Amino acid sequence: MSHHPVRADRVWPFHRGCLAHPAETITAIRQLISRAESLTADSPPYDLARWRATALVVLSALCPPDDLVWKLLRPDTAGSATPYPPSDQVFAEGWGTTLGVLEGLVAPLPPAHQTEPLRPPERMSTATPGPGLYRPALRKDDDPLQTLAAAGPVIRLLGPAEVLGTDGPHPDGPDLRRVVEAAAFIHLCPGGDTGRFNRALWPQHPINTRTRDHLAAQLRGWIGDDRFTERPQGGYAFTDAVTSDWAQFQQHVRNAQNAPGPYGDQALRQALDLVQGPPCTDLPHKDPDGWAAPHTHAMTILIVDAALQLMQRCLAAGDLTGAAWAGGRAMLVTPAPEALHLSIQLSRLTAGEIGAGQTARTALETLRATLDATRPVGTPAAHTPGPASPSPGTATSPSHAAAPLVRYFGAVELVGATGPVGSNRVRRLTEYAAYLHLHPGSRYQDLDRALWPGKDIFSNTRNAATSHLRKWIGAEYFPDASSEGGYAFTPAVTSDWNQFQAHLQAAQNAPDGEAEFALQQALELVRGRPFAGTSPGGFTWAARLAHDMSKAIIDAAHDLTHRRLAAGDIDGALWAAGQGLLATPRTAYDRVESFRIDAPTDRTTAAHQAATDLSHLKDTLGTAAHLVAVDQPA
Repeated sequence: MSHHPVRADRVWPFHRGCLAHPAETITAIRQLISRAESLTADSPPYDLARWRATALVVLSALCPPDDLVWKLLRPDTAGSATPYPPSDQVFAEGWGTTLGVLEGLVAPLPPAHQTEPLRPPERMSTATPGPGLYRPALRKDDDPLQTLAAAGPVIRLLGPAEVLGTDGPHPDGPDLRRVVEAAAFIHLCPGGDTGRFNRALWPQHPINTRTRDHLAAQLRGWIGDDRFTERPQGGYAFTDAVTSDWAQFQQHVRNAQNAPGPYGDQALRQALDLVQGPPCTDLPHKDPDGWAAPHTHAMTILIVDAALQLMQRCLAAGDLTGAAWAGGRAMLVTPAPEALHLSIQLSRLTAGEIGAGQTARTALETLRATLDATRPVGTPAAHTPGPASPSPGTATSPSHAAAPLVRYFGAVELVGATGPVGSNRVRRLTEYAAYLHLHPGSRYQDLDRALWPGKDIFSNTRNAATSHLRKWIGAEYFPDASSEGGYAFTPAVTSDWNQFQAHLQAAQNAPDGEAEFALQQALELVRGRPFAGTSPGGFTWAARLAHDMSKAIIDAAHDLTHRRLAAGDIDGALWAAGQGLLATPRTAYDRVESFRIDAPTDRTTAAHQAATDLSHLKDTLGTAAHLVAVDQPA
């Protein structure tokens, strides 16, 4: 195999990245090259992808962005546009180039027994730091399954498959992985006949009854006779005493659907904390059409869904670290090429770059759509029973109609704009669109004072911003300004604030059932505090509007909470209260402390306490001497 040459006079930046020690760096590269000896261009793309992703992580800690290495590797191409390479040959070539780069790097290094390179120390100090990477941490020291395992057997499926919490003899040697696979199969496919069990665990060749019975006996002795009773006629099945991280994950996600804001967030974190890697890894068979494939696909979908939901909640609340953590859990199940791209965005997000959150979320949404498109035949749906009311903190998805929509309830967004826009312009143009939608007919003096407060700007600055916004949103929605009408969008451009007010209008004088439904539709739009997570110095014009929107949300939540309490609908009341509390100003958040503490243990008391807290907030905002400040990240 031919490889691209790498210059021999490379400066070796040992102080950069997480591989800071020279010996560790050299060892890591040599291990990668050694591991590649078992691979060829004809190896399965998945194996090549995992190896190449590891190599790119190491290289990113060594090579600055403008290095020749990245021109050779082109990590954004060679099969990285989708979770599954469009061409195995293209990806194999990308793998080969990566191996060639590593071999070129290691060529001028000292032999393996030397720990220091033969380089002048003054040259090593000239390298500049490269981009960091986000690496999700696994809680090996505080495994969330350990508490469950203390009460009985728990099967780990969201990562390397294993069985915890058993008290019988541990299977040894090559039988262990097969017994773990049997436990996973029985837990996910209980009650199947013995023929189905045989075909799943021994798909390549038929086996005799003695082999199957020996395996079942090993599993029964390990897990316990009382938890795995003998009933081959009715199929193999565990008792309810045996659970799994997958069962717990689904339960936490269900809890999130019925819990108000803070509780929903916590339930999603508890679910995602269980994820330790791609589902069902380390099973003996990696057949993409094997029995586990539909289940692992469904698990991956629900993990990405939960991560997206929590990331959106955190971004709406201005919690960039929490949003990055949620994305990191999804990164654990993301295919290798996309995981590298996602890790870069999450690193930028933790560094305070708000725009990286939108990029990371878009990447996960693309992955989610691809997972749907590649769903294996027989894949079970990721079952998350919906509540009587929608999930708190999650706005109804905007219509896919052509007209753009501005979202104010949470992080301010312009959705539905399909024109070209540079990532460095999104923040400023989003504020421009938000202001213009709320202040139609603005003159250029109004725009200058709002968007560039305290600055004297030239007309070409404003005109350039206007031109970029027009291209992004579409000229059909943003016509040229007129001397009579000023700057304005067409009426087709709407917002969640417009929709919220329309639902409130519909609720007035409507029969009880219709009014309650209209209030619910209004509160479904709430993702967080109005104008949450804006960058420092931005949206200075929005303080009064943030106050008015928060007050309207809390008023509607107060109304719907009391209606549902009167009807005896405790879960519905908690949902309505949770939506209202999402808009709670930080200065008044201490009023809901008792609600946050009591809800998990006494839902009825918590619902009544929430109604009381909302009443206080309603009165406070109605007579507030100070406006609600636009929420900005700390």
